[in-house]
Amino acid sequence: MPFVKGQSGNPAGKPKGIKNRATLLQEERRAIFEAKISQKWEEIIDKLPPTYVADQYLGKAPDKIQHSGEVKTGEIIAPELLEIAREELKKRMKQGDES
Repeated sequence: MPFVKGQSGNPAGKPKGIKNRATLLQEERRAIFEAKISQKWEEIIDKLPPTYVADQYLGKAPDKIQHSGEVKTGEIIAPELLEIAREELKKRMKQGDES
């Protein structure tokens, strides 16, 4: 019996788009592996200094900053910003003592 163009040779066979067991297992293993890798990276990143993570993610800040405006020296920093900076410095110093 010759094949008819456009007609399946096995009409009762697996429908299109259905994945076989091997493909499903492979996808499941990959999902588990990726979840474990993500968890491990989160654990590692949590232990790194925030400045290192920022440098790796955003790129290291340039040593020199170019500007086109006036440079004001001796400007007073807002007390709130100064307090935030002090608290961050204390945290970093405390973390350095624990390592």
